Amino acid sequence: FKGMPEDLVNMDSFWRHSIACGLAARQLGTVRREANAERFFVAGMLHDIGRLVMFTKLTEPSREILMLAKTDHRLLYEIERERLGFTHAVVGGVLLQTWKLPTSLEEVVMYHHNPTAAIRFPLETAIVHVADIIVHAMDLGNSGEMYVPPLDPEAWERLNLTPSVLASVEEQIDHQYQDALHTMMVDA
Repeated sequence: FKGMPEDLVNMDSFWRHSIACGLAARQLGTVRREANAERFFVAGMLHDIGRLVMFTKLTEPSREILMLAKTDHRLLYEIERERLGFTHAVVGGVLLQTWKLPTSLEEVVMYHHNPTAAIRFPLETAIVHVADIIVHAMDLGNSGEMYVPPLDPEAWERLNLTPSVLASVEEQIDHQYQDALHTMMVDA
């Protein structure tokens, strides 16, 4: 994803958001005592990858969508669906399918804004959905979205967690974030 249009996305901020979402997803999986919590990290890292494809292949429509989101104070994925008939999440899911990555990653990425539509991996999708919201609320990086997406109540119920765990999840993200940036990014 070299040569991304800088007026559409700051790649440093994009990867910061992706890393933070991976950390949040892994932490939510850990709190739930899920096996192989790293799978949640990978899913969180990849959740917005479709947006990069759109920025490179649909540059002008993406620019218009970003401007409309800003002026109308709306979520990007809602405008993507309205204007293009699909979202970055669908593009990301198709990309992961093309790359022949596991079906679980494909479904999580494809439905992270609509977690109740996930059929085979509903828990994993709910975890990334909630992780993305946490990271947006914490303002850790940015993949283009200016607002905190709404929480799907069914996704939250699927996690079977109490709101009191959120403080410890945020604390762990804060604790791990800088180390993860230094490990994964050259100029962290």
